[in-house]
Amino acid sequence: MRLVAWVLLAGFAECSVAQLGAQPQPRRRTCSPPVMPVQMSIVMKDMPYSATRVLECEERLADGTVVKGKKTLFEWRDSQGRFRRETHNVFDGPKLYSVQVIDPVEHVTWDWQVGKGSSHQATLAKYQMDNESVQWPTTYKFGEYVHSQGPRFKDERLPPSTVNGVYATGDRFTQICEPGENGNKTNHPVKEIDETWLSVDLGVVVQSLQKKADGSSLVEDLLNIDRSEPNPSLFKPPAGYEILKSPKTFQNPGLRLGISKPRNSGKGAVVMLSPNTRPPASH
Repeated sequence: MRLVAWVLLAGFAECSVAQLGAQPQPRRRTCSPPVMPVQMSIVMKDMPYSATRVLECEERLADGTVVKGKKTLFEWRDSQGRFRRETHNVFDGPKLYSVQVIDPVEHVTWDWQVGKGSSHQATLAKYQMDNESVQWPTTYKFGEYVHSQGPRFKDERLPPSTVNGVYATGDRFTQICEPGENGNKTNHPVKEIDETWLSVDLGVVVQSLQKKADGSSLVEDLLNIDRSEPNPSLFKPPAGYEILKSPKTFQNPGLRLGISKPRNSGKGAVVMLSPNTRPPASH
């Protein structure tokens, strides 16, 4: 999604010359970092935190222009697994935020907005899980990834390290892309990197880096991590908001383990999660 700035057109008139229409200014373009949805099937208990998640992207357009974008999210999770995410609405002004709350205790979700221009309404919806895993082992968070093997592929577990102030384990997948492969428009091989760091204590990604062969990149960091219990009021709409109830219960089938073969020429498979089956207890 591209963000387009409004451009003011100015006209200039002189008595002795024809009126000149101002030329439009070049459009200011940015990229929009994707945000991973919250996995409702996994309830993280006794892992409270609050933090700021910052995502920054960079893309090279067809004309060679490099555009950048940044998105900031605010997150809270209590000891019962209730989760709140607050997102700035870039199209609605700098003082309006969207709030989403997932409550695995009551099995409800909340959505509302806060700030200037808010409708002062909150939407309540019930949800039901066929398979709900409590405290999914963090050792399985990377999954049993068996990436394609060969001289151009490398999948490695990184030594544990302190990342953004917390103990984390890392995984890095590297692929050498030949010219024309995965968007590589150069005349030489380019390295793609996908690196992820997971907090063992919190069960959340605290840092990730994706560098693609087409020159694009995405960097994600969880910053200002506070391990204390959040205020319970954060997981309910503000006082005075009108409550709009959804008439239907949202059905989520839970988790299922699946296998997908890679699209490249190497050997191997990727194990992933999808609906209907619990993840393995360990790997």
